[in-house]
Amino acid sequence: MGGGTSALADRVYFNDFSTGNGTTAPEGLTIHGDGTFVVDADANFGKVFQNGGGAQRTHYLQLPSDVLSHSATSKKMTIGFWVNAKNAGASNTYMWAPLFMAYAAAPVENANTLPMLACQYRGVLQINNAGWCDYVDAQNVNGTNAVYHDATDWLADDNWHYYTVVFDGEIASVYFDGVLKNQWNATIDYNNGSADITDTTQDGLYTKGSALTYVCLGGNQAWNWGDNDAAFMFDDFAVYDEALSSSQILSIMTAKKGTTAITAIPSSYNFNADDATINPFDQGTIKAGTNVKGLNVNNTMATAWFDSDSSVDGNQAYALSTDETVTVQITALHGWLTSGKNQGVKLLNSEGYTLAEYVYNL
Repeated sequence: MGGGTSALADRVYFNDFSTGNGTTAPEGLTIHGDGTFVVDADANFGKVFQNGGGAQRTHYLQLPSDVLSHSATSKKMTIGFWVNAKNAGASNTYMWAPLFMAYAAAPVENANTLPMLACQYRGVLQINNAGWCDYVDAQNVNGTNAVYHDATDWLADDNWHYYTVVFDGEIASVYFDGVLKNQWNATIDYNNGSADITDTTQDGLYTKGSALTYVCLGGNQAWNWGDNDAAFMFDDFAVYDEALSSSQILSIMTAKKGTTAITAIPSSYNFNADDATINPFDQGTIKAGTNVKGLNVNNTMATAWFDSDSSVDGNQAYALSTDETVTVQITALHGWLTSGKNQGVKLLNSEGYTLAEYVYNL
């Protein structure tokens, strides 16, 4: 939904699409074409937007009109979202497809309207906001636009990937999965055939961002580029009024997918059980009828740990990243209590510090 706060930076707009349902879009969003909100098989993503495909200027998700209007003072902007091409067909059908477009109004066919922002699948950008930026090779800090020329399909594995474009003053950067792919200096003039281009600037993106009211995720390119709107999947669309660093982008990715490496949660325990094979963590409960001796004894303890690779013998430590959040949930169900004492439950870390506790008052 709109607004929200990240542990890394303030988001001026964010939507995880969790309230979408089929063709019913979350408040403030409009589906154009055959898009729908579906539940992805990857539990880290849950509800996502599945775009339609097969035509130009037909299939996309229209976002609120003010999402790009917050950078006039900061002169910085970051746009980030997850994208997946597993339902988009062969890569040669979307190599010229846009991921994100924004205009002052709905675009007309084959017309470069002003203002305009385009983020293309091939890792290049265009801006026409009181100054034209085509982000050509001459403006690239490496002298060439990566991905654009070699037509690398960075979504070929049909997995989720994180796309980020960062505008910082006159510097623009595109990241795939937190890795810098292209960076340009918009102040560099260049020659385009017989014309010298001398008015390149990103400033209009900030000062005229409030005019970019027709905001499209997943397609709607004005020009007759070779490819149609692509049937990409999208999740966690976010806009910041600051320039995120590579480490911040990686932290966003870790927060989203950091638990994917945890393939099992084994457990050890010390319940003085009559049968040493009884595991109180089976099915998440101690089943009815299980006779675990000593449960009414003070200081009975169970220990569980994250195993980052259950295919390797022993317990492989899971290292927390900076600013990563881990949520631990426990449920204690009390059965027949014959003791007159209050029953307490504590959650301790590996160093013995109490993280949470409560007392069941008889």
